[in-house]
Amino acid sequence: MKSTIRIFCVIIFFGLFNSVNAQRDVNEDEIIGFACYYAGSPSKTVMKYFKKIAKKDYKWISNRLISDNNAERFMSVLSLEKLKDLNKYVLSVDESKLINKVKKSEDLVYVCGGCTYFESLSLNDLFDNEMSEYGKEYLGRIISQVSDD
Repeated sequence: MKSTIRIFCVIIFFGLFNSVNAQRDVNEDEIIGFACYYAGSPSKTVMKYFKKIAKKDYKWISNRLISDNNAERFMSVLSLEKLKDLNKYVLSVDESKLINKVKKSEDLVYVCGGCTYFESLSLNDLFDNEMSEYGKEYLGRIISQVSDD
């Protein structure tokens, strides 16, 4: 009985250790999160987009629709669509096509939230997830703050 409990504890320990290492092995520039880790801070990619929005560097955001970084592609779609919704940006036909392509993509994006949530989702699943709606709301607040300045 004791050996069974020890084996069970060892399995749990290695499982936790591997999931923590998996998070460390991911490039932080490829993680999406609006409230990650213990501090509830935005991920590096999200912060980069906040800065570009503050500078009104919408061309840079548009150019990232074809990035090799799936987190950037996700954030570009969210940002441009939110800017469009707020009548701060007009999408070109080519941008609209690229946005549709990104939304249908099976490419994976890493998502974090809080201390423990870390997962990879395909872009198309992520756009059907509440993360995209939360992201648009969050971006709306950032854009309105920039507009008020």
